[in-house]
Amino acid sequence: PEEVARWRNQHWTLLLREDLRDLESIRNIQSLELMAELLKSHAAGMLSFANLAEDVEISPKTAKTWVSVLEKLYLITRIQPYTGSLKRVLSKTPKIYFFDTGDLIEQPIGARVENLVAINLIKRLNFIEDAFGDRLGLHYLRDKEGREVDFVITLNRKPVALIEVKTSYQSPDSSLIYFRKKLGSLTAVQLHAEHDRRGITKQGVRILSIHEFFSGPLENRRFWDLRIPAN
Repeated sequence: PEEVARWRNQHWTLLLREDLRDLESIRNIQSLELMAELLKSHAAGMLSFANLAEDVEISPKTAKTWVSVLEKLYLITRIQPYTGSLKRVLSKTPKIYFFDTGDLIEQPIGARVENLVAINLIKRLNFIEDAFGDRLGLHYLRDKEGREVDFVITLNRKPVALIEVKTSYQSPDSSLIYFRKKLGSLTAVQLHAEHDRRGITKQGVRILSIHEFFSGPLENRRFWDLRIPAN
């Protein structure tokens, strides 16, 4: 553990103090480092640039620019909300995830599990785009009443699957059921981190472990389609 901790510290220092110079001209590196650390507490959550800027004592415009810089360094990534034809849903606030899940070792387990799923979804969707040419997207969904689904997969800009993430096995999330019906009985999947439980289907939602969901071959370009029976 000590060796891993040293490596991570050196990795961040190299990226932010050396590799960064090849991308951007940023004078206040210390404030950027502070912002990067603060972002860890926002992992798997909605990112307010105004609040982030206030915490670091910079402008919201600068905060947005610096987040883009961290994306270029492949430290973090953002996903945007899905709107489509739905009413009263959020349309601007992104969610943030870290490419290296080890950077979140001190964060709550829920954020770490969701971050793990997000990065694996991004990798899988990027592979399918590169290998087969499908136009795929990853979003989240939240309305003004607070109902939220962690991930929406789109194909040619149309939603094809809803994915909710839990740390443990649970009955189908009410928001997942609600948005599944709103969007026309899409494939709905609820993932959990208990590897020893077999997948089942309840209320049109497939409930299975993260391991089982991602265990299929990469060549399966519709890996989210689990052939869920209608009920």
